[in-house]
Amino acid sequence: MWADLSFTLGALSALALALFMPRDWGEGRIGSSFLNPIHFGDLALALGVLSAIAMNWWRKDSALWRALKVAGLFAGLAVSMLSGARGGWAAIPLVALLIVWELGRNKSFHWKVLMPVTVAVLLGLVYGLSGTVRDRVNGVSSDLTQYTQGHRDTSVGIRLQLYEAAATLIAENPVLGLGGDGFRDKMTLMAKQGALTPTAATFGEGEVHNQFLAYMANYGIVGGLALLAIYVVPAVFFAAKLKSASRTTRRTALMGLSFVLMFFVFGLTVETFDLKSTVSFYATMMAVLAAIVQRTDDKINSFEG
Repeated sequence: MWADLSFTLGALSALALALFMPRDWGEGRIGSSFLNPIHFGDLALALGVLSAIAMNWWRKDSALWRALKVAGLFAGLAVSMLSGARGGWAAIPLVALLIVWELGRNKSFHWKVLMPVTVAVLLGLVYGLSGTVRDRVNGVSSDLTQYTQGHRDTSVGIRLQLYEAAATLIAENPVLGLGGDGFRDKMTLMAKQGALTPTAATFGEGEVHNQFLAYMANYGIVGGLALLAIYVVPAVFFAAKLKSASRTTRRTALMGLSFVLMFFVFGLTVETFDLKSTVSFYATMMAVLAAIVQRTDDKINSFEG
């Protein structure tokens, strides 16, 4: 009960920050004074999605409650668009498919066909009507074309350089990696060797822009497996609870599984765990959702017993 509107209020608060206390981090990309546009947009998007899944979470919501939760969804989407964090946008179709698949278990065939089509149409409308989204998405193709032509210092090109550098360093130190700041410390040398442009090396001193490659480069296979466990262990826990007899348990498990999936996708283009705030956010959400899942499941099992 106490958590019912928390995700909604979080998404709406993020939108309020973006509208009334924005910080332009460059090229019109909006973040906050304490969080860059990528993390800011991604976390707001996650809160917005959870707000929507929380519809009729533990009871049948009133019209006002449903309107608030829908507003939370659109607030999260709006902040994500203002941030220009297109890496997070890749999570939208995946989590939409997960939600449609889970909620459509006992639905009619027409519902199972109509909902994916509706999601696809909505995504198409966002692409067609939003110049920001369209420019950011089309920019990926432009950057890739420039990369093949030798101009590597674009947003995508810099990431590709860093990924190639990480792959090289992982191959050289596969088991334990280079140590905590190993990747960063190699940037100057790799730039001098021509493996990276100076611009890419400067960005690489900040982060690898891929959570898995960062852990593999710095901590080797051991670190990579540890990172996968951070995603896989809670995902397995929540996936198992999707079969619970309790509707509230199933809905909470869907929220937890969706959140893990989103964070995994976020980590493909940015280091999600390089800030204490994002680490705390992920850990807290996992703890809260897992606790609610377990408590509601225990209640139904106790009642049946």
